[in-house]
Amino acid sequence: HILTRRHCVVLVKTELWKYRPVKHLAVGYPDAGGRNNSGRITVRCRGGGHKVKTITVNFRYSFPEIPKKLLAWEYGRRRSAWLSLVYYANGFFAYHPMIEGLERGTLVHANPDASGGVPRPGEWWQLGDVPAGSMICNVEMRPNGGGQIA
Repeated sequence: HILTRRHCVVLVKTELWKYRPVKHLAVGYPDAGGRNNSGRITVRCRGGGHKVKTITVNFRYSFPEIPKKLLAWEYGRRRSAWLSLVYYANGFFAYHPMIEGLERGTLVHANPDASGGVPRPGEWWQLGDVPAGSMICNVEMRPNGGGQIA
């Protein structure tokens, strides 16, 4: 076997946060170890391994009226998307799915009046207010249901 890098995809991770996640937003992830709800082994050769913590992601975007500041991007374990750590002006931290076009230190407002009628990355808008042809992400199906459509 000759190992090649022909179909290898390499991610550039130089901008990612290199430190541990915010402690109160990282929770333990239960490992089933190949066992079902009655404790019987249903999948062989599973178990052991290192304990894993997963990051709690806020898909509901709490406090939409309070401006937030993007602090860092992090690699989300057990997820296909990178996460952005944001700091709300009222002192809360939260993780949101990373949005392309946001830079570190960017201050994001939720109301359309603050941006002059042009949507910027990371802002929350009603679908009826978004101009045609704009890029959108993290769409809620029901009010306060949390983002469900990427």
